[in-house]
Amino acid sequence: MEIACGLIIPKILLMKHKYHVLIPCAGSGSRFGNSLPKQYHQLLDKTILDWTLQSFLSINQSIIESISVVHNVDDKNIENYIQNYPQINFIAKGGDSRAKSVLNGLLDLDCIDKDNDWVMVHDAARCLIDSRDVISLIDYVEMNNVGAILATGATDTIKCVDTNNMQIKQTIDRNSIYLAQTPQLYKYSDLANALQIVDLSGVTDESSAIESSGLPSHVVIAKYPNFKITYPQDVKFAEIILKNRV
Repeated sequence: MEIACGLIIPKILLMKHKYHVLIPCAGSGSRFGNSLPKQYHQLLDKTILDWTLQSFLSINQSIIESISVVHNVDDKNIENYIQNYPQINFIAKGGDSRAKSVLNGLLDLDCIDKDNDWVMVHDAARCLIDSRDVISLIDYVEMNNVGAILATGATDTIKCVDTNNMQIKQTIDRNSIYLAQTPQLYKYSDLANALQIVDLSGVTDESSAIESSGLPSHVVIAKYPNFKITYPQDVKFAEIILKNRV
């Protein structure tokens, strides 16, 4: 990755693949403890979803071919975004799970070469995503021609616990533990096929579907904060990071 005149560009200037962004945005955010889905919650002068969308829009259009958001058909909150972001595709086919929303979105994409293009799926609530990490992920895929995800290595001691009585069963070697983030980037045909042949009830991210289908998936280390807004206190941490970043 290089920076020229303030523009972040990939190391590989003649790119082999075309890349599309798919953002599932149909979750209710029950753990956030608010009737308003967390992606629409205010964060400084924008909403969480605004920050997420603008992070990807800041990347040169020659790198990202399209950006699509999958939302519920009866979502009234999305109407302002449809008006404010004409360059983004909005797909009213949210499912009853994240995996189903992603699959519905993939099958609805009509701006893609389904045999050759790649799709990066990103959580709407990971509003801190740094475009430099996105470019690092693309660089890795370009160089290795394999699907990959952003992740960070575990730093805490990891315990396996019996949840029935909260007794520790085992301490796990943290050196091999990585915490998955998004974007998760895969060839369209591989991801769409994986999500159609695996049991979606056991799919918590795109990587787990790819793994279940027998395909390889790699990790690219995220260098910048990229946690998912899950609880109300996460908003305060996000505000501090965004203020410093701006």
